[in-house]
Amino acid sequence: METRCLFHWKEILRMAEKLDDSKLAEIKNEFIRQCEIYKQLAHTVQEILKEKLRLESLKTAYVLSRVKDIDSFLEKIHRKEYTNPFGQMNDIVGVRVVCLYTEDIEKIAKLIRSRFNILNEDSKDKDLGADKMGYHDLSFVAQLKESEKNLNQYRFEIQVRTIMSDAISIISHDLHYKKDPPLPEKLERELNLAFATMELTQYHCNALRERRKEYVKEIESAAADDANQTVFLNQPITDDALRVYTKKLFPDLPIKEHIHALILRDLNSNKYKILGDIDKAIKYSKEFVEYYKTKSDSFKAGSDYITKSLGYHDEDFMNRHPFAPETRDAIKEFKNNKRRT
Repeated sequence: METRCLFHWKEILRMAEKLDDSKLAEIKNEFIRQCEIYKQLAHTVQEILKEKLRLESLKTAYVLSRVKDIDSFLEKIHRKEYTNPFGQMNDIVGVRVVCLYTEDIEKIAKLIRSRFNILNEDSKDKDLGADKMGYHDLSFVAQLKESEKNLNQYRFEIQVRTIMSDAISIISHDLHYKKDPPLPEKLERELNLAFATMELTQYHCNALRERRKEYVKEIESAAADDANQTVFLNQPITDDALRVYTKKLFPDLPIKEHIHALILRDLNSNKYKILGDIDKAIKYSKEFVEYYKTKSDSFKAGSDYITKSLGYHDEDFMNRHPFAPETRDAIKEFKNNKRRT
């Protein structure tokens, strides 16, 4: 997250005017002494955020942490003319949360406000006018709660932004950081055009997410209309459509994500085009499923019912799908018994 300083630290020390050499050497030694604590703090904050995001089912692109290296630390003292860097510098430890959609920034921010002691909050959006391109993010200066006594006296920075904003920030940092003027006007215009394209891409991704939500609501509405299931069963088979179908048939059971994904992978798309095609397999296999439930404890999710029904109904699916040997044996045994009767 930091660009390494181009100067050797001794050169930086000689450039500083407000601190004498002995004080700067003392600051450098103190930073080195504290470095392991900073690393522990960075890792702790990163893991806290990852766990909280997981519990809240907030999907992110990545969560990164870093400790400033010694060159960046000393360069910033010079650039900002700090006289008390450990009291003035808030980003010795930094954590970045990068999400996929703009809407999630505030959800993540709410989580951060509830989990840490917030000392300051800032938004870069307020610096962007209608004619300006740049990245949108929230940043927090924070500390751990008082209960975390070994680390709670140290400050750290958390940045929250979308993946497109993160890309803009990284590129902008590389081309602009510590360069004055940063770029010739022509190149600056080209860079702003690139940033505008990335910002537009984020806008379209946000809109696509909302349209997907509307699509799911439409499927759910069709599924709830028990008087007319034709519209629902004529839905093309997609990830979302299969989820709604599974929850309709087995509302009290969870969906196993890995089984759900395997079903979609192993279905022959030439034979299974709409939900009605799966529904035929479910109805055809009902007798087998009822029989196998008395022999096996593997029916713990709606996805288990779907996959075993498809396996019984369709030999092609049976061959494609990684069924357990006992399931394959049960299907074979039940079919043989049916033939004999």
